[in-house]
Amino acid sequence: MSNTVANDHLILIVSPDAENSRQLANSLDDCACQVESVAVSDEALQKAQSLHPDVVIVDASDGEFDPFDLSWQIRAKSDRSRAPIFVVSCCQPSDIDATKMETGCCEEAANTQCLESLLQRVTTCLNQPLGKAVDVVVAENLEIDRGRHRVIVNGELVQLTPTEFRLLWELANAPGYAFSRHELAENCLAPNTLAGVRTVDAHIKSLRRKLGECSRLIETVRGIGYRFYEQTGSITHG
Repeated sequence: MSNTVANDHLILIVSPDAENSRQLANSLDDCACQVESVAVSDEALQKAQSLHPDVVIVDASDGEFDPFDLSWQIRAKSDRSRAPIFVVSCCQPSDIDATKMETGCCEEAANTQCLESLLQRVTTCLNQPLGKAVDVVVAENLEIDRGRHRVIVNGELVQLTPTEFRLLWELANAPGYAFSRHELAENCLAPNTLAGVRTVDAHIKSLRRKLGECSRLIETVRGIGYRFYEQTGSITHG
């Protein structure tokens, strides 16, 4: 498989560790892309808005910021909201599961100790046309807009925390699928969150309260976890 892509692509690396940033940039040399590196989350948001990167790689190794919250902020504030975001752990392979995350926040999670695998994933994303991902899910009087990081119930904007939004999107983007609490904790909570599985119930309770009459769309699956009501309509923006 060739790792070559068009050289007009831009990859944004967010890493507070200079050595990790260099290692990641070196692994992307074969992509023949432009690479921009930043060290802090505020600068990452500014660069995402001004440069419109095609791929964002967030280094979660040292815990200086919540990589998932940063990813959601990039999605909310960047015009290219569908750009794939990879959350990687350069030094601690056990921190992040290497399975695909369908939260809309981080399309892939990878361990950069296997840089060739990361390179292949990035290359695959860069060679795929934009516009295939579902951006908006509509169910009855509930509208969830991933690109704008916005939830509307009965025409009114509902303010959710980043974690609540991730949970809602995870459920709504797979209507009818019964997610275990462990899956939701793994996919939607920050790495190493204490008592992650137990806190899912608390977040769901708060989410339901904010959704009002639409709270019934989040169904409890006894002995397993939660699922989203299956009869939904999904709108894809190209």
